[in-house]
Amino acid sequence: MKKAGCFVIMYGVESMDDDILKSIKKGITTSQIQKALELTSKVGIESRASVIIGNPEDTPETLERTRKGLLKLKTDFLQVFIAIPMPGSQFYLQAKSENRVLTENWEDYNLSKVIYDHPLFSEKDLFKIQRKFYLSFYLRFKIIFRYITKIKSFNAIKNIFRGFIGFIKIIFTK
Repeated sequence: MKKAGCFVIMYGVESMDDDILKSIKKGITTSQIQKALELTSKVGIESRASVIIGNPEDTPETLERTRKGLLKLKTDFLQVFIAIPMPGSQFYLQAKSENRVLTENWEDYNLSKVIYDHPLFSEKDLFKIQRKFYLSFYLRFKIIFRYITKIKSFNAIKNIFRGFIGFIKIIFTK
């Protein structure tokens, strides 16, 4: 893939807890996720990972396993999304039957609002957990060092600065 010009792969990791991966029918295990990211790093392709917090089966323990598991992954970038029950999905049907869908307004189905009334976590809890994931991932020496060593042009500085501003907005809002 690298020879063909691929320079980055985004992985939908979703969770670093095998029980959660089973419950969302991901079809992979945490060890397979680790292996894929290690191989990606080994061949010199940048990897990015996204996770979803607030799945129906998530507990404080599963989320902590996910957070700690992410710190062990060989990935350069992390996105943390709050679970959204999309109409037509099994998640939506379950949430709807339990009266846990907070809105039917499509404008609210974006990445900045909580749509699912989780039985264990309030909206405030989910945003706090999201911040904790970001802080623990990005405020590590190896990640900061990696970003600094990627500065090879003014464009790279602009991109890192934009990413930093986005990071600050997530950390200090909500």
